[in-house]
Amino acid sequence: MVEGHRGFKQVAGGHWHSIALKEDGTVWSWGHNYFGDLGSGDREHRSHPVPVVIESATRVYEPVRLLKGIVSIATVGYHGLALDKNGQVWAWGPNDYGQLGTGEGGVRTFAAHVPGMSRIAAIAVGWHHSMALDSGGVIWAWGSDPATQHHETIGTFRTTPSRVEDLPGIETVVCGSWHTLALDSSGGLWAWGKNHFGMLGTGDTISRSLPVQVDSIPKGCRIGAGCFQSLVVDSTGTIWTFGDNPSGQLGFGAGPGRSLVPVRMGKNVRDTWIPPTAPAPASAEASKAGTDRHWWIMVFSIVLNALLLWSLWRKRGV
Repeated sequence: MVEGHRGFKQVAGGHWHSIALKEDGTVWSWGHNYFGDLGSGDREHRSHPVPVVIESATRVYEPVRLLKGIVSIATVGYHGLALDKNGQVWAWGPNDYGQLGTGEGGVRTFAAHVPGMSRIAAIAVGWHHSMALDSGGVIWAWGSDPATQHHETIGTFRTTPSRVEDLPGIETVVCGSWHTLALDSSGGLWAWGKNHFGMLGTGDTISRSLPVQVDSIPKGCRIGAGCFQSLVVDSTGTIWTFGDNPSGQLGFGAGPGRSLVPVRMGKNVRDTWIPPTAPAPASAEASKAGTDRHWWIMVFSIVLNALLLWSLWRKRGV
């Protein structure tokens, strides 16, 4: 429980900070604030919740105005988005790649209105990019294009919202740190962005700047995305997962075994899942034959080495 505060109904975690939405429509934040992460009107780090405001906290003679009427919030890296009850989007934090969508650069320490959109129904945030879904099923995107990023260099970015073309009516959109997933009205899954660990589920590691459809997912799913992995829950409650797995984040146990395509998780995943790059387990007969073959190879090697040593000993004796 956050001491002194009640009535929270939604929370989101950034890189070094957290934001939370109260039932009264106000947004509160705490943690790291060097990049204006908290939207508090300043750049002071906070260990307790402070309200997100819509103007700079440097005003002396008038109290700052709180961001109000919010129904949804989102953050992943350093910047934050908020969606109000009128379908308008607000943004704050760093803006070096246009991720705030305001058309301006530099840090924004307080919430600013994102122009050019209306009737927005949902928002999503990546590390350096942002997405909004309007009530007509159209996705709007701004910030960096993760598919063009190489190490710390961003190749392409947009400072204001742009419509994502050639998609059917979309019902859900989510962002991972470097990629985006969307579900259309027929239940089809679309993916785009960085794909160096297979988190797009396309069976390869080719990054995409334009959405591609992932055909191997059942219809009627819910979706989620992490840093380098993706999750899908189908209508039966089964989880499908794909992407990187060095810490076991795919649910198959820790260690290597990334999946470039969606793989169904079982109740006992260690027994039921085989990494795509791993060979199928051998039968008992094949395993025994292999063991016997290895035994004879080892015996032959010992005999050969003994003959070689005996030959060398004879030559020295002569």
